[in-house]
Parts: sequence; structure tokens; C-alpha cells
Amino acid sequence: MIGTKALYKQSTSYRLSAAGLLPVARLMESDMVDSSARRGCERPTQLQFDMSLLAALLDRWWLETHTFHLPVGELTPTLEDVSMLLGLPCAGAAVAAMDVLPVWRDKLLGRFADVPHVDSAPQYHTFSNSHGPTKAWFQQFSAEYMREDANETTVARHLEAYLLWLFGWTLFCTSQGNSVPKHLLPYARAIAEAPLAEVPQYSWDLAMLAATYRGLCTGCVKVSSAEPIFLGCPLLLQLWAYERFPIGRPRMDMSPYLGGLDEDDVNKPTMGSLWCLRRAVWTGVQTKKSYPDFVSMFDALVDTDVRWRPYNFEEVDARALHGLSSLCYRDMAYWRMRRLVVYDIHVEDYTVDRVMRQFGLYQHSPLPATCNPYGPLVHLHLHRRYDQQATQTRDGFRRIHTTRQRGPVAKLGSMSFFRVDPNLLSPS
Repeated sequence: MIGTKALYKQSTSYRLSAAGLLPVARLMESDMVDSSARRGCERPTQLQFDMSLLAALLDRWWLETHTFHLPVGELTPTLEDVSMLLGLPCAGAAVAAMDVLPVWRDKLLGRFADVPHVDSAPQYHTFSNSHGPTKAWFQQFSAEYMREDANETTVARHLEAYLLWLFGWTLFCTSQGNSVPKHLLPYARAIAEAPLAEVPQYSWDLAMLAATYRGLCTGCVKVSSAEPIFLGCPLLLQLWAYERFPIGRPRMDMSPYLGGLDEDDVNKPTMGSLWCLRRAVWTGVQTKKSYPDFVSMFDALVDTDVRWRPYNFEEVDARALHGLSSLCYRDMAYWRMRRLVVYDIHVEDYTVDRVMRQFGLYQHSPLPATCNPYGPLVHLHLHRRYDQQATQTRDGFRRIHTTRQRGPVAKLGSMSFFRVDPNLLSPS
């Protein structure tokens, strides 16, 4: 019989690889997988988030175009950035809205009720029905608390808990803060329980990009310091900024990644491995966590400061002598598509035609007409109530932004809204 730890590692690695999530899991080196992966350091990853840098970028975001407006032109995270930095796949089923039964909490607790723990495990925690499972609840199912006599069902439950942790605190951060959205529960369970040859395929690349666009659009209109500064995937945005700009970027050991030719193609590093798995070094002339300085630096940005093509062959060869994960290049045919990207109830425009310089191509000016099917509307989302004419839906209400003309910001509950002509609202 295979040992419990070996069985868990084998099942986790295979399923994460089949689902296209292994590269990003390697970046985080979560102690929910194996405490030995932390390599003796306090933090599971070497990356430290710089919220001042993210806030300075947020000031430059335009929700009408889904791009950062800078002195050198427009730039934005694209599907290429997600693939090259995190290794997430584009091909697969959409991570769209799923119906969650009212008894979802009882069913989840029922599946995990018989999971045995070692004596050193923390005291059992529960959670309310208003939000998804909390971080304290997930920590009970860390790999280090798994019993040696655990069976395959127990291993699957630990993997499901890890996937929810990865979704809620890495890929799709939300304003709920300490809990993972409950609509992600079916995705984690499907990956953990499917037969090994039938692990479902999802377009995590498009979903993360849509969530990040949505987070940027929400953040650029927030009016209260009590609201979260950024939703979506801050990991993606910070790695993207490190690759593109010399602002807030630490000094790193630029020697090639370790690893040989015998390494699995999927398990090889990504372009984001440099920033996550090596310790950053700061010198006296470098600035970090200084919002006013970052704003001034972005204002003074010139064309030669920008790395327009950070993933060319020379850059890849300098970092990874034996190549990158196969997932980095698997779906490159999708990178310049002109389609909408979807995550849950959010539908976002992918305006890749505005950032052709990021692909080494000529940027047309003036830009061609948008193919956004919403016409005068950029966003058609389900959030909280704005007007009585908005139709109630599964988890919220319709929220819209107009394209070119911004109105005064109104405050309603914990959300910010633009005042728009009520005639623009139409029933679902």
C-alpha cells in the first residue's frame, strides 16, 4: 500500500497538472500541500505584495478601455501574461456561474465530517451560511494534519480543501476577505473527485483575467478606505508590473533556474518563478511601498523604461535553460483573440487591439471601432441594487458603467456606483 503522504503528493500533483493548476501552485508553495516545500523559511512564497505599487497602477486604470493609460501609451495584462507568468491554460470550459443549492453548507460539512485528523490538529472551526468556507476552516485540512492511515476519500477531501484555498486566496480574491466564494465549490469538488483520466478542463487563464479586470474596475471607483484596495488576482498584477516597469521592482538573482532535462514538461518553471521563489534584494536607490514616489515615477515614464516584450526567446533562455512549463505555450493561439472573457457572473471586454506593442506589432491609431456587443455599455454585471428597475437575480443586482461619460459617484451600502440615465437599465 502506498504511504499516505506519497499518495497525497501523487494525487495532488497529477490532478493539479491535469487541471492546469500545477505551475501556479508551485509558485505559492503552499504549506497546505506539504510543509517541507517551505524550504525552512517563514513564508510559503518569497513574494511580498506591495499594495502601494498596485494602488499607483490602479490610478491609471480606465474601466472604459480595460487598459492602464500611461505617458507611453496603453498597456494591460493579457492572456499572454497570465500564461507566461502563471502557466494557466486558456482552453477549456468557462468558469461561469453555477447554481449553488441553499443547503451547500450542510453538504460541504457532511463530506468533511468523517475526515480524521492527527492529535496535533487545531481545534475544529465552522463557518456561517452567509459566505463561503473560511480560512480557519481550511487550515484544519492541511497535509501535515493527515493521518497515516488515511484512505483515498480522505486524500480527496484534503485536495478539495487545498483547491478552495488556492482559488480564494490566490486566483480569485474577493471583498469577503476571510472566506472563499461559495460558487467555486463545484469546481474544486469536480477536480478532486473526477477519475484520473477525466479531470475536467477549465479556462483558468480567461477566468483570472476577467476577475482581475473586474477588480480593477471596482477599485478605481471606490470611495472609502474601508473597501479592499484590489480584488481579483494581485499576484498577477504585481508580477506583470515587475516584468514591464522599473518601478517598485526589487533586485533579483538573475541566474538560470535549476532543473534538468528529465523534469516533467508541465512541472517546469514559469516566467513568474523568478519573482516568487527567490528572495528579493533592496538597495538604497530602490523604492518600495511608497505610493507618492510610485505615482511620480509613472508620471515620468518614458518609452525606453518599458519592457514591451519580456517573454521573447532571449529572456526565456536567460532564465530557463531547459525551457518553461508546457502550459506557458500550450494555448498561445488564444492570446490575441478578440472575445469577451468570463468569470462567474462577470463578462469583461478583452481589448487586446489597444496594446499591440505588447506583442511586438504595430499599434494602429486611431483605434478601430470596438466589437463590444453591449454597444453603449461596457459592463453588464450582477451586483447590488442600483435602481428599482434593476431585476433581482441569483446573488445580486445589475450594475452598469457608461462608456465615455462619467457621472458623480454615489455611495450605496458598501459599493460605489456611477449615476447613469435610468433609461439605460433594462430588465434581464
